Amino acid sequence: NAGPGRIERAIRRNKRAGKGTDFWSLKLPRETRRYVPRLLVTRDLILDAKVQGIELPNISPAIPFKALTLEAPMEVSLVRQLSGLALEDIRKYNPCIRSWITPAQEPYQLILPNESAQEFSTRLVSISIRDYVRTRPYKVGPGDTLSEIAARIGATVSELMMLNGMNNSRIVAGRTIRVPSTSENISKQLVNLELGNDYGETIRYKVRKGDSLWKIARRFQTTVKNLRKLNATSNLIRPGEWLIVPVN
Repeated sequence: NAGPGRIERAIRRNKRAGKGTDFWSLKLPRETRRYVPRLLVTRDLILDAKVQGIELPNISPAIPFKALTLEAPMEVSLVRQLSGLALEDIRKYNPCIRSWITPAQEPYQLILPNESAQEFSTRLVSISIRDYVRTRPYKVGPGDTLSEIAARIGATVSELMMLNGMNNSRIVAGRTIRVPSTSENISKQLVNLELGNDYGETIRYKVRKGDSLWKIARRFQTTVKNLRKLNATSNLIRPGEWLIVPVN
């Protein structure tokens, strides 16, 4: 599906060409062109359910969950500790959580069931923002790159840059940086939740020149659908990019 950046570029192109900038005028990927009309059709079916002969289930007007604002990114293991929820339930209410830490967007809205939200808020009072993420020192070795370090510990380059206040990914041997102390365990558990335990172990694979999702899927006896689902990616991949790959 097209992200905000692609939509903005499409709008700029149409403006330069003197064309309309509404959704129907933009040149977008086929998946996106189909996605929005399907949402509109679904909306119309719900609004006109009786006319269409559709019987909808009764839904309680009570909201069973609450949105809590986080002032800074928080490691998921701490969310689990403060809320008393299992990782599977946290992921169910917050499908955008795909790593050991909550998304870096600020403010981030964490969704929790009402009772867990109350428990989370009560316990959060005693936690300093500095303790939202627990880290340990890592001394950069010769030949180390930030992407390789991130792959080894189950984090991403952008997450390590955020933790260390870095403007770019360049690092120098001998320098000490901060890395998350709990990322690998949480990341592996999220992988199992995403694909199911039947897929067995996973590895982090560095995309090579000439690779495609189809070639990688064939090499590791999995499917393109699994790779796209696990890595939240389209068919477009670039050399040097890291992917999580299930291995049989």
